[in-house]
Amino acid sequence: MPESTVMTLRLLVRNEETALKLLREHDALPMTKYCPGKGQNVCNNLMRQRFKKTRKGNSTASWQCSKKNCHKELSIRFGNPFFYYSSAQGKCNAKLTLTSILELIWLFIYIRCTIREAASLTQHSSATVVEWWNNC
Repeated sequence: MPESTVMTLRLLVRNEETALKLLREHDALPMTKYCPGKGQNVCNNLMRQRFKKTRKGNSTASWQCSKKNCHKELSIRFGNPFFYYSSAQGKCNAKLTLTSILELIWLFIYIRCTIREAASLTQHSSATVVEWWNNC
């Protein structure tokens, strides 16, 4: 049963763009973002959303300031404590895609499968499953 429901979810949330759309429809991520600026310079310009390819061939969303001398770029997850983990240097340290996170949430809330089943279905380690399920 869990395999068929994961496949259904994968059809609904095919990529980062559809995952982002779903999360925005449910107010889990913002529709707009204003640039915090660089260092002491507060920009406060409306940022635009962009998608770029990762090394693995996936696309990832980010915010980019359109102001000529700023061009600051932030993770689309920035400011959301559930989706964003920052390193000591302030960089986004979340390794999972939004689609992978939605799969894990789906398995935890709706399917209630075991950690071992979730790890097998999503191809993530048991430690990763536990870490994200602890957030739920």
